Amino acid sequence: MLYSWDWVLDFVKACAKMAVIWVISTILAIVLDSCGIRAENLLLVYLLGVLISILATSSLAWALCAAIVFTFTFNYLFTEPKLTFHMDDVNYVVSSIVFVAACLYCGHPGGEAAEADADCQQKERDYGQDE
Repeated sequence: MLYSWDWVLDFVKACAKMAVIWVISTILAIVLDSCGIRAENLLLVYLLGVLISILATSSLAWALCAAIVFTFTFNYLFTEPKLTFHMDDVNYVVSSIVFVAACLYCGHPGGEAAEADADCQQKERDYGQDE
């Protein structure tokens, strides 16, 4: 019996999608930061990146990973003191927790839609085999 590597290929594709979305979000946030946009608004750029990654991967697990990675990236690059993972302002801690919670909340329907789509495709395959 041959071992199926489909799950590895799917994992690598999802990682690549996440990486591209993360890089684009970070570049956009850096450009906006250099234009003088406040850090709280930059967090919205990362929220958009997480939402796009949810649509690209259709998975709640990837939404959680994206939310955590994007939160740490935001913390490292845009909160004082910069280039550290330390947060001096309690508001950023609260914003980060709300950000992760919002990403999980938004990611839940995406995961359900992907499961429903997979069920529908399986039923179509089963129906085609019955004929």
